[in-house]
Order: sequence, then structure tokens, then C-alpha cells
Amino acid sequence: MLGPMLLAMLAVLAVASPARAGGDPYAPVPMVGPFPSLEAFCIDGLAIYPDAESRAILAPRCSDSILTLATAKVAAPYEALQLVKIPEMAGGFVAVKLDGAWYLRGVEPFEEPPNCHGPLVLEGLTPRPDHALQIAYSIDGSCERRDHEWTWLEHGFVVVGVGPSHAPSMTPPIRLSVTETAETDGKAHQTFAFARAARWSRDGSVDIATVRRSNGSHAEASPVGHHRFAFP
Repeated sequence: MLGPMLLAMLAVLAVASPARAGGDPYAPVPMVGPFPSLEAFCIDGLAIYPDAESRAILAPRCSDSILTLATAKVAAPYEALQLVKIPEMAGGFVAVKLDGAWYLRGVEPFEEPPNCHGPLVLEGLTPRPDHALQIAYSIDGSCERRDHEWTWLEHGFVVVGVGPSHAPSMTPPIRLSVTETAETDGKAHQTFAFARAARWSRDGSVDIATVRRSNGSHAEASPVGHHRFAFP
């Protein structure tokens, strides 16, 4: 069952997620904000609860349980960048600070909650043209459903940038590799895998190509092709 904070925060993000421009499922979309603090972002999600009693019970978690997973050194116009975990949220968030305010957006894992869990790890930060940031990450997770379980390892990146709105936007996760492994009769075997390569151009666009794919299929949209990120 989804926790109350998870439901609240998912509702906040759903309202704040406009359709991606140009039909490209990997086009950047605005991050949620501005917020004076990460705690304020968490508390804002409690607005889904109409009664003050529920909000009062959950609010302390916003100040006590926000976990900083990683921090990175950034240059202007950014003031700070963190990967964070919000109370009862199964995934992690990219949080950037501009002009004294925080903006956030979740990194959707390859295997989605509620029965899959894995830590979001910062693998690298690469500046791209026009103040865009490529944030490489990994998730080493596990899933449990009824009578079977499996693990997955993914490596990917998101790109954060600031456009004419002067507020940051972020792409959905662009996964470069995923490997799933299941255990049957005490033996581990690979059930699904793919690998992709990313080649960046000087203008800040990127070409994604498939390197390897094996063992079954998955419904995830593929980022293979040319992407020119336009930040609103």
C-alpha cells in the first residue's frame, strides 16, 4: 500500500507536469518550485490532506527525515545541487537552487514503486552548453512481488537547464543500461538487459544509439535517436 506522503507528493508532481513539448518524451519539463527550503517542498505536498490534524501529524517528517543522498559543486546560475530522498518516497529527487530558492523533480526508476526499492547514486556531473547540467546516476535496486523477487541495476542521466522562464527544467531519465536478474531454484539468471551509447555534440544535442539488447522486452519508451533539448 502506498504511504500517505507518497500519495501526496505524487499528486503534487502530477499537477505540475505539463505535456512535453514537440512530442519528444524526453523533452525537459519544469521542475517543481520555487520553495524557500526542501522542507517547504515536503510540507507543500501535505496540502492534499483537507484536515489540519493529518497535516500536523505528517509535518514533522518533513523536517526530520529528508535525506541528502549526494551534493555536487556547481557554477552560476546554480547555487546548489543535491540528490535527496523525501519521507516515504521510494525514489530520489534532483534538487537545484537558483536565486535563493529550491526546485525539485523526481528521478523515475526503471522499476517503479511500491514494491521496488533502490538508492539513487550520483555518478557524475558534466556541464553542457547554455548552463545545462548532465547528471549521471545509478540505481541498484530490488523488487518483491508475491512469490518471486529480482534485482535491477540501471545507469542513466538527466539534464537540467534554465531557459527564458529563468526557472530550471529537467529531462526524464535517459537510461544507458539496465540489467535485471531473477532467482529461480536458488540460481540467478539474467532476464532482461540493454545498453545504449550517448554521443554529445557541441551544440548541446545528443544522439542515443542501441549497443546491446537481449533477453525479452520491456514497455519503456526508447530514447534512441537525436535529442535537442529546449529548456522553457
